[in-house]
Amino acid sequence: MLNDTFRGVVAQVHCDAAVPARPFFAALADASMQRAVFVHTQQQFEHAVEHFARPMMALGARLERAEGRMVLASNVWDEHGRGSLSGCHGGTFRELLLRLGCGEGAIPAGAPVRAFNAALMGVCTYEPVPLALATLAIIEHLFVGISGRIGAGVVSMGWLSDDELVHYAVHEALDIAHADALYAPIEAMWQAGHARGDIRVGLKLGAHVFLRLYDDLYADAVRACAP
Repeated sequence: MLNDTFRGVVAQVHCDAAVPARPFFAALADASMQRAVFVHTQQQFEHAVEHFARPMMALGARLERAEGRMVLASNVWDEHGRGSLSGCHGGTFRELLLRLGCGEGAIPAGAPVRAFNAALMGVCTYEPVPLALATLAIIEHLFVGISGRIGAGVVSMGWLSDDELVHYAVHEALDIAHADALYAPIEAMWQAGHARGDIRVGLKLGAHVFLRLYDDLYADAVRACAP
C-alpha cells in the first residue's frame, strides 16, 4: 500500500497528465476517430509493445539485490507470456491487429515510437535507478486506465466485440499488479527519505513520454490518413 505522501505524488502526476483531454482519447470517447486512424496508431504502437521488456531487462541488470531484480524479472516474464509465445504481449497485440483487419507483418516504426523506445532504454540504462523505476511504474499504472479507455472505445465504435477484444482486456487488470510491484521498492526508498527528487522526476518523465507518444501517434495517423 502506498503511503499517503507517495500516493499524493502519484495522484498529482495522474491529474496533471489529463489523459481524457488528450486528442487521441478524446477522439475515441466522442466517436470522432476514424477507424483507419486508430488502426494506424496501433500498427505503430506494436513496436512499443515489443520493445517494452527490453528497458526493464536493462534496468534489472543494474540492480545489485536479487529482490529488486525479481520484481523486474516477474514483469518481463509476464511480458513474454510466462513462457508461452502465443501469450506474449507482442503476440496478443498482433492478434488484435489481425482482428482489426491488418495483414501479417509489422509496418516500419516511425519517429514517435522510436523516440519513446529510445527514451525508455536511455532512462533504464543511464539514469539513477529510483528515477528509472518510477518511470516504468507510472507507465504501467497509466496503462491500466488507458487500456480500459481504448477497449471501451473499440467496442463502442463497433470495430470489435467484447469477446473479440484481446491485449487491452488483459492489461486493464494485469498492469495493476505490475505497477504495484514496481511501486513497492520505490515506496521503501521514499519512506527512507532516499532519492525523492529522482522519484518525482521519474514519475513525471514516465507520464510525459508515454502520453506524448499517444499525442504524436495520433497526429501522425491523422496526417497519414487524410484524403
